[in-house]
Amino acid sequence: MIALDYRDKRPIYEQVVDKLENLIVCGALESNMKMPSVRSLALELSVNPNTIQRAYAQLEQDGYLYTIVGRGNYVTSENEWKSSKVRSMLKDLSALLSRMKELGITKQEIEAVLAESFPPDEAPQAAEQLSAASLDAKPKDTAPQEIKPQDSGPLNSEPQAPLQDRDSLNLNSSDRDDALSDREIISGKSILPQGKGGGL
Repeated sequence: MIALDYRDKRPIYEQVVDKLENLIVCGALESNMKMPSVRSLALELSVNPNTIQRAYAQLEQDGYLYTIVGRGNYVTSENEWKSSKVRSMLKDLSALLSRMKELGITKQEIEAVLAESFPPDEAPQAAEQLSAASLDAKPKDTAPQEIKPQDSGPLNSEPQAPLQDRDSLNLNSSDRDDALSDREIISGKSILPQGKGGGL
């Protein structure tokens, strides 16, 4: 389950407490899971059973284990050991802050360290950007344009001839001939009678 470092200068029971605590925190030892008996774990680690008993007592005091008489030791639920851990850490932090104050460390220096450890939450800003992006990507409502029918005048009105043809209808026969001759000149046709005018 755990391995001890015999080169570590800490007492054996402290190493057992530290390693079992890490297994509980990381979830390797789940809530309400039964712990190995004192004797079996002592044989596994080749240590005195009193050392394991002392480690179990410390873990129970810290809120990580609870004991059922006649059945053994069990892992407490996460909420219980976490609240106990928070209280213990806040107590240690309070003592540390007192020592820092005695050493002349200013409040501004402590706040600077806290600012680095606890950066401002960027989640609201990210959510805002995501919302803005979704609004830009949303297609705008485009109402279909109403196609208005062109005013074609009265229903019973007779179709009107083109302006050019209507003008030609009002001409007399001689003027009509002149108009036709003008059209031929414009279209590039020669109206000179043969034998007159000469070639270009």
